[in-house]
Amino acid sequence: MIGIFGGTFDPVHCGHLRAALEVQQTLELQAMIFVPVSITAHRLQPVASFTQRMTMLQAATNGLPPQFLIDDLESKRPGPSYTIDTVIELHQKWPNARLNFLIGWDAFLQFFDWHQSLDILNLANLIVMQRGQISNLTLENNLVTIYRERQCQSTQDLANVTGRIMFFPVTSLDISSSLIRSQLATGKSIRYLTPDAVINFINKENLYR
Repeated sequence: MIGIFGGTFDPVHCGHLRAALEVQQTLELQAMIFVPVSITAHRLQPVASFTQRMTMLQAATNGLPPQFLIDDLESKRPGPSYTIDTVIELHQKWPNARLNFLIGWDAFLQFFDWHQSLDILNLANLIVMQRGQISNLTLENNLVTIYRERQCQSTQDLANVTGRIMFFPVTSLDISSSLIRSQLATGKSIRYLTPDAVINFINKENLYR
């Protein structure tokens, strides 16, 4: 099984890394692939360039187990980055692997607004990362329906079937990329929010100030 973790990673932080590690270890994934967005479709563009964000990801994952990989495939496509296109391309790269796409709870709440969202479930499972206790009652009716149809509780089910949805609790670290950018913009320290190697690169490039 393969994990796919997409995002702007502007910058990558310890919340990203801890969640990815917990999912990879618990589900015993063959690989966990970080896929940084190149051009966003429905939000402001990243502050750091794609190359800078790739470099920060490489610095952050240096020393992690070899299962942790980074793929720059979205930089090689013109136009906005859509998850369905990324999943299709990774399915072609890993034709014999079961794909598992990691998303946060807030992203899952907007899942039906995604481009060709249901087509994603034809090629991959969804791992919905939950920080803290979240009631399923917060889901809208359409999400409740699709979750009930596709809910998955076991790693074995994920390994055998595509299109399942698993709610996965991860350690609650109240860290965000926007917090880091805000701290830097106001001259505050970001120590312990992201790895030191990322901080060193940010300082070298004078990013987010």
